[in-house]
Amino acid sequence: MTPTLGDIRPEMTVGELPMFDHRISPETPTSDVADLFERNSNLVGVIVATDDELAGLLPRAAFLERLSQPFARELYIRRPIRSMYQAFLTNPDVLAANLLIQDAAHAALGRPKAEAFEPVVILDDDGGLRLLDVHTLLLAQSRLLELANEVVTKTLMQLAPRQKELRLRLMVNQTIVDAEGAEQFRLLREFLRPYGVYNNVVLAYDQSATYRSPPHRGGPHPRFPLPC
Repeated sequence: MTPTLGDIRPEMTVGELPMFDHRISPETPTSDVADLFERNSNLVGVIVATDDELAGLLPRAAFLERLSQPFARELYIRRPIRSMYQAFLTNPDVLAANLLIQDAAHAALGRPKAEAFEPVVILDDDGGLRLLDVHTLLLAQSRLLELANEVVTKTLMQLAPRQKELRLRLMVNQTIVDAEGAEQFRLLREFLRPYGVYNNVVLAYDQSATYRSPPHRGGPHPRFPLPC
């Protein structure tokens, strides 16, 4: 059963995407190719091959554009498709079927600008060739991005209670540190007061990273007055 875009998974390869396997030879009449495209409105192109050798890729848009030119139908319709070689991609990029979807999308869009949105030839493990619509490839990549965003959102929601708990712990720890610092300063003040260095201790405390009020100079400190 051919998977749909709703079945996309992060580990999927490009070979698991919906593709086309229509193939013609260079000797196929142009009229037959025209009928093939007319019967299959979603067909983005056909592989041109001789036996097992890839001769080129005929994109639907290029074929129809060529055939729409003045007198082109009269000129080509009864002749082999090789007579329209100007419409071929004679050296199309071939991607392995086991390539991850995101890597295949990067490779497809890395082609020359004129070919970036043309169909991609996919080489299966058994040597078979199939054709992948770039639109399908980009939709698959977009679905992978949606899945990744869902995972990130779910993870953040799961971490939110933990983050709140950590913030509360930090606040409590900071409160404890501030309280302990004030108590230690009080004890130090009482110890040094008889030696007449009270104001120097207050100034040092003001300039520390723990206490951020403007430094007080001269006389008893407003927050730490001398005991009576």
